Amino acid sequence: MQVRHGLTLTFARDAVWLALQDVEAVVACMPGATLAGPVVDGVLNGSLAVKLGPIQAQFTGTGTVAMDAAAYMGTLSGSGADRKSGSRAKGSARFALLAEGDRATRLELTLDYELTGALAQFGRIGIVQDLVGRIAQQFADNLAQRIAKQPSAGTAAPPLPAAGRLDLLALLRSMIADWFRRLGRRVQTLR
Repeated sequence: MQVRHGLTLTFARDAVWLALQDVEAVVACMPGATLAGPVVDGVLNGSLAVKLGPIQAQFTGTGTVAMDAAAYMGTLSGSGADRKSGSRAKGSARFALLAEGDRATRLELTLDYELTGALAQFGRIGIVQDLVGRIAQQFADNLAQRIAKQPSAGTAAPPLPAAGRLDLLALLRSMIADWFRRLGRRVQTLR
């Protein structure tokens, strides 16, 4: 499956690119993601925790990071498994930074993923795709906060944002509330 997500950050492209070079900080911006150690030669080990209602999954695995400074693009790809559910996930996140004037940058994310095992059933009803879209938005929001707090020369780096766990139950509540709002608007239009 593929999810595309784009948003405009109110920072110059070079500031956004600089923030993306700190892979540890970027991973910390991803909800539920943690690193098991430092990134060495573009290879990282870590985990992604998700909560799907009563089911909690902890995907542990490896990934690689590749950056293309000339094109302001990069890719993070990897795979992992959850031992409790027997589910496996693999995917990639590609990004491109497009300058929008001197003070804004368009961040274009393309997330490709494949989920197999017990948790794959959620993908059939669109829950996983919506969850991935919300993860992308939360990641972008955390990244924007990180960039806004970037230190000037001689000051300490700000703390990394707390990523937390992904909660599918909260996501489902939000999806249902959105559905009722849209239904209410349609009923109003028909009157």
